Amino acid sequence: MESTLSKLSCLLCKTPLDAPWLTDCPDEYLGTPFRVTYYECPNCKLVQQAPVPADIAPFYPQYPQHKPRSSLLELARRTVLRSPYFQPPQTARDWTLLDYGCGDGSYLSQWRSRVGRLLGFEPDAAHAAILADRLALPVYSDSTQLIKDHAGSVDRITAHFVLEHVTDIEGSIQLMSALLSPDGRIHLALPDIRSWEARLFGRHWHGLDAPRHICFPDRAALDRIGRAHGLRVATERPAYFPNLLAASLATVLAGKYHHLLFLAMMPVGMLVAACAPRSIRVYEMVKIR
Repeated sequence: MESTLSKLSCLLCKTPLDAPWLTDCPDEYLGTPFRVTYYECPNCKLVQQAPVPADIAPFYPQYPQHKPRSSLLELARRTVLRSPYFQPPQTARDWTLLDYGCGDGSYLSQWRSRVGRLLGFEPDAAHAAILADRLALPVYSDSTQLIKDHAGSVDRITAHFVLEHVTDIEGSIQLMSALLSPDGRIHLALPDIRSWEARLFGRHWHGLDAPRHICFPDRAALDRIGRAHGLRVATERPAYFPNLLAASLATVLAGKYHHLLFLAMMPVGMLVAACAPRSIRVYEMVKIR
């Protein structure tokens, strides 16, 4: 049987991992019994969970991001929390936009009247079918079929808080590259594991979201993967996103995530995020010419 030590290797460069970043991290958000350890690769510096789980489905019981949002939460995402999300311009009527990891479908629904063709991708076939029926839009779960139907024709690909959840990040970027049109762009929003918030709160940082967040790619990691598949990082910026600080404060005060405390901490999160927006990074990737 393969030993646990042999499984401790970097997702990107396959270097053996021997430098724990955070150990024995519990699930303070959903309360599942899993506890995981994160490592920093000594070569490419990717921070990731190890060993990488073979099946992540048990991490997602009643995952709220897969359920329809309340009207209040949807309003917040479109206003106070809009910074990490791609905002299609008025000229997007001629575009095809794919939301990769479209969750509850609310982002696709928001831009129905502005974007010419909207597509979704969710790896769970049952969830994808539910979304497709509810949205009356194509939502794929089969990447092979997605490429067959749309290779080289997608103008914008969005992945908001998605890549940190996947166990095959290179496969995800490779798929996006195959779908992207020559002048297209990929918009990625990711938690920043090297932010001051992450270092301050450690295993209690809400952006860690153990065990669901598998890895934390930064610009160097995205460039490394992208260039292997004809892509480069064109832009990078911080995003205003007060949720993580507010939820982290609530977790520290209550010993686990507490929604009422989270709401009470939001004014603090909003003030701090306006002054030092570092917990979320937004990247745009383009084809290498």
